[in-house]
Amino acid sequence: MRALLFRRDSSMRFIGRWMFVGPAVTLTILGVIAGWRLAGVAGAEKSMADVALTLLAIWLPTAVYLGAAAGERRCSRFDMGLPVSPSDLWIAHGLAVACSGLAVLAVTASAPWVLGWVAGHWVDEIPVAFASGVAPLALRVAAVSLLSVAISQSVSPSLERIPSGRKLVWSIIGLMGILYGLIVVLAALPLVVSLVPVAAAAALVWRTLRDLPGAMVVAPLEVAAPRGVGRSVAAQASSREQAPDWGVVRGRGHVGRIWSLAMTIYRSTTKKLLAPVIAVPILAIAGYTMSGAFGSVMKSDDTIRFSLLFITSYAMLAFGGLPPRRLYLFDPIPVSRRFIFAIIYLHLVLLLGLGYGAGRIVANRAESGRELINYVERDDHYYVSVPLRNGGIALDGNPPLATSAWGESHEVWSREIWSGRSGVVYAKFSTPHGSSREFVALQISRAVKDIYGEEISPEEVSARYLAVDAAGRVVPAGSELTLRGDHPEWRALTHGPVFPVMMLVVCGPWLLALSAYLGTLRPGFTEKRRKGTFWWGMVILMGLHFLQFVLLFMEILDHWILSGFWMIAIRELTDRMPGGEVSVWFLCGLTLFLLYRMAERRFVRVESVPGDDIRVSLIERPIGASSSEDGAYAR
Repeated sequence: MRALLFRRDSSMRFIGRWMFVGPAVTLTILGVIAGWRLAGVAGAEKSMADVALTLLAIWLPTAVYLGAAAGERRCSRFDMGLPVSPSDLWIAHGLAVACSGLAVLAVTASAPWVLGWVAGHWVDEIPVAFASGVAPLALRVAAVSLLSVAISQSVSPSLERIPSGRKLVWSIIGLMGILYGLIVVLAALPLVVSLVPVAAAAALVWRTLRDLPGAMVVAPLEVAAPRGVGRSVAAQASSREQAPDWGVVRGRGHVGRIWSLAMTIYRSTTKKLLAPVIAVPILAIAGYTMSGAFGSVMKSDDTIRFSLLFITSYAMLAFGGLPPRRLYLFDPIPVSRRFIFAIIYLHLVLLLGLGYGAGRIVANRAESGRELINYVERDDHYYVSVPLRNGGIALDGNPPLATSAWGESHEVWSREIWSGRSGVVYAKFSTPHGSSREFVALQISRAVKDIYGEEISPEEVSARYLAVDAAGRVVPAGSELTLRGDHPEWRALTHGPVFPVMMLVVCGPWLLALSAYLGTLRPGFTEKRRKGTFWWGMVILMGLHFLQFVLLFMEILDHWILSGFWMIAIRELTDRMPGGEVSVWFLCGLTLFLLYRMAERRFVRVESVPGDDIRVSLIERPIGASSSEDGAYAR
C-alpha cells in the first residue's frame, strides 16, 4: 500500500519538469560565475565565495522544488477514508518528497560536472572551475535536503496539508535561507560532519511518527485561543479603554482601493503563491546583470551582459505561464480584462526594469572612478586598450586602416564575430608594432573624444603621458595613463539605447509565447494541446539560451566578442537612424506595445480555463483523478 501511495503522491507530479528546469537554472548561475572568472579573475584559485555560489547554484533548484512540495497534500480526502494508518500516509508522502527532491538534486549536480567535462575536452582555455569537487558539495546538499523534508513534514503532521498562505510562503523561504547557510558551513568542514543533519532528520522523523494521532484530519482539532484569554480583568478593561472606536468606518483613498483590488485579483487568479515570490529576486537579478554592472565593477568588459536574454524570457514565461484561474469571479463587476491582464503580467516587466535601473546606477558610479583608456604592455609592446564597445564592425571582414594626417597608417586589431565568417569586430584605436609616438598620442586623443566626448590635443598627450625608452619603444611616462585621474570632471558618454533593445529582445519572445498559450484557453482546445503549446514555448526559449553556449564550446562564438558586437551594433544603428536614440526608443516601444496588445487581446478572449468550472457535487472530482484543486474531496 505504501508503494501505491508513494507512486500517486502529489509531490511526484512535476518531477519530470524539474529534471529539465533544475539543471537549466544551475547551469545558468554557473555560467554567470564562469563569466565573472573569465572577465576578471581567470586562472585564479577558487575562493570560499566561489564555493558558496556553486552551492547556491546546486541548492536553489532543489530548495524551490522542496519548498513547493512542502505545500502539497500529504494525502487526499479519499485516502483518509481508506483502511490505512496515518503513519503509512505520512511515511509515503515523506518518502515521495525526499526521493523526488534527491532525484532533482542528482540531475542538477550532474549537469555542471558534465558541462565541465565537455568544456575541458573542447575548450582548454576555459577554466573548468566547477567540474571537480561537485560530488562532495552535492552530498552536503543532500544531507541538508533530508533535514528540510523532515522539518517541513513535522509541521502539523496530522493535517492532510499544511495550511497555505503568506505565512507558509515566508516560512519556507526563511527555512531554505537558513539551511543554505548551514550548507555553506558544512562545505568548510569535513564531509563526515554532514552526518549530523542526517541524524537530526532521523530523530525528527522518529519523534513525529511517535506523536502521530490515530487519524489524519482536514483541519486542526483544537482552535487557537483568541486574544485576551488568560489576561487579567484589569488588563482586559485597559485594552477596551484603549481600543479604537470601530463605529466610524474610515474609507480608503483612491490609490488604496486600486491597490486592494489589484491584490485581490492577483491572489485570486494566481494558483501558486511561491512563484510570484521567487520571481521578484530572479527577475531583479536578471535585470541587474543585463545592465552591465558586473563588468563595470570588475573593471573589465562585461562578457555575460547579453548571455542571459533568452533565459530571462524563459523565466518570465515560467512565472507568468500559470493559467489565470477564477476569472469568472470578476466578470460580474466593472473590472476590465485589460486591467486584470496588466495586474497578472505587467509586474514582471517592471521587476526587470527596476533591476536594470539599479544596475546602471552601480555601473555608472564604477565607471566614473576608473580609467577607461589604458596603455598596457603585452608581448613586449604597449597597446592602447579601451572597452570593446568603443570599437567598430566590418561585416565584409576588411576593417579600415588607422590613418593619420601625415600619412602614417597601421592595420587595426580585429576578431571574427562568427568563426569562419567574414564579419569582424575591430579596435579603432589600435597601436600595433611600428607605431610612432605621435601616432600613439593621436589614437589616445581620438579615444578620449569617442569615450568622454572631450578634446585633448595629441601634442598634450605626447608631452604629458608618453615617453620613449632606451629600446625605442613608446611607453607611458608614468606607470600608467592617468587621463581620468587628471580630469575628474570627465564623464563617459552613454552607451546608446541599450535598454529598449534589450527589453525588446527579452520581452518580445516572451509575449509571443504567451500569446500562443493564451490563444489555447478557449473551447476547442484540448488540455494536451494547451500544455503542449506552453511547453513548446519553454523549450524553444531554453534552446535559444543553450545554443549560444554550444556555439561557445565549439569555438564558433566568443562571449566577449558577442557582447562587444551588440554594443557596437546598437550604437552604430543609432548613429545612422534619423532621429538617433529617440527613433530607437520609439520603434522598440511601439513593437513591444503591439506585442503586448496582441497578448492582451488573447487574454480578453479567454473563455474557459482549466479549473474554472463551478462544482456543485459533494465529490467534486472523480475518484482517482490527478488534480490538486483546493476544493476537491477526492482525487
